[in-house]
Amino acid sequence: MVRKLISGLCGVLGLALACGSPTAPTSDDRTFTFDFANGPQDWIQGFADYSAARPPLLDAPADPQPLPPPLGQSRSALQTPPFGIGVVFYKRQVAGLLPNGIYDASFIVEFATGVPHGCVGAEGPPGESVAVKTGASAQEPKAVLAGGRYPLNIDMGVRSKGGADALVLGNIANSIACASVPPGKNDIFRQWELKTLASPPGALRVHASPDGSIWLLFAFDSGFFGPLQLYFTKFSANFQHVS
Repeated sequence: MVRKLISGLCGVLGLALACGSPTAPTSDDRTFTFDFANGPQDWIQGFADYSAARPPLLDAPADPQPLPPPLGQSRSALQTPPFGIGVVFYKRQVAGLLPNGIYDASFIVEFATGVPHGCVGAEGPPGESVAVKTGASAQEPKAVLAGGRYPLNIDMGVRSKGGADALVLGNIANSIACASVPPGKNDIFRQWELKTLASPPGALRVHASPDGSIWLLFAFDSGFFGPLQLYFTKFSANFQHVS
């Protein structure tokens, strides 16, 4: 009788206390994790939001590179090409979701940055002017020609704003104050740190493809006019099944 009463209350009121957390994992949930010390693991690098008249030079090595000191050169990561204004992104297709399933996704990313906070640069500070974004889409992210530029074909938003397919997790500024960089050292990319950013649980609603696959996305969206280089170290995506 008590069990029937609780079941009835769950159906009518959706009581979290009696029925359990509405975000409790189910057998249809999926988590994908990657440590790039173990290699690129089929992640593909790309560039977007650039002028057709001035294509970027993508010359970063495909294989993981040792992290710069003092992070320990025994560990490696995916090194970005030198970039300024525009988008450097990484993508990878994963499978195992329910066909056409609807999921609430959340993400955790780790990267190495040598950009202090509070610096001054053209059109904004180099650290705070570069948004870190992550997302997922059934459609493969690609740079496509539109109006003389090559934006991504999915909605990841512009600069510090997210879109329907991607979230802004933060920026690339590390914990070191720009004012603490020794005078005369114009190269600010010397004091490297690892930085971890995470989205709120279930922050992005995504739809899997008919075959149960989805494309993961991680990107640096830069509004800074000047050279930048970073290391992509870890990525994790959790998908909680909704329907």
